[in-house]
Amino acid sequence: MCPGDGDYSMGAALHRKNQYIMKKLLIVACLFAFGACKDDNSVDPNVETGLGVVIRNGIETGQNDGSVNGLILLQDGRTISPQSGFTEINTAALGSKFKLSFDVIGTNGRILNVTVKSHIGANDTEFTFTPPSTAPDSTATVEFLQGTFTGWFYHCSYGDCRKEVAATLTVSDQTNYMSTIVEDGYIAGGSGTMDVDLLSQGRITFHNTQPLGNVDSHLVLDGDFQIHAFNGYLSLVRWSGNDDFTSYLLKK
Repeated sequence: MCPGDGDYSMGAALHRKNQYIMKKLLIVACLFAFGACKDDNSVDPNVETGLGVVIRNGIETGQNDGSVNGLILLQDGRTISPQSGFTEINTAALGSKFKLSFDVIGTNGRILNVTVKSHIGANDTEFTFTPPSTAPDSTATVEFLQGTFTGWFYHCSYGDCRKEVAATLTVSDQTNYMSTIVEDGYIAGGSGTMDVDLLSQGRITFHNTQPLGNVDSHLVLDGDFQIHAFNGYLSLVRWSGNDDFTSYLLKK
């Protein structure tokens, strides 16, 4: 071995060792950075998502009594009231559908106060109220339906939306009903019997037997509706396709 060869070999070995250590440190740094990024982008477990329909906004006559803001009915039967992140609730037409993500920040009886994280219009998406059997708070019962409800009726057809008008619904003897008739034919009214066998599934059928003459059938309380109950409110909604929406929001 030539003079200096041993020193060279030891230097080369030390250099390789330092390279190995630096490589390990670089790998650890990369893994740490990846983990930090992954944590930053992880899904917030408190954020919920769902398809909802506006059943009360913030501007229509008679709707806002000061106790709650606008209301959105979710497909799972819960009712949410956006407190922030969704100013559109003040101007959205009743029956408008949105895909939402939100945080629950409190409750008002059976209404969930929420902060909306994101939303997108979804009027072409079919909405079917499907309350789970484990959430009876969102379903109406025969007992709850007995008595007189007053509130508001709304109808929108192919972009032609009428503002709410006062409505009264009286239910007696378990399944008999009568809806108020307004003189100008809006609302046209309706009376007869109700099929309540599917209340637990959020559905009810009205069978009108009252002669109403030549009136718009959409203005008659007749046929199938999705039904929802919360905080003493009774909500009835129905679509005929995506362009025709009928809604009753009544309170006992």
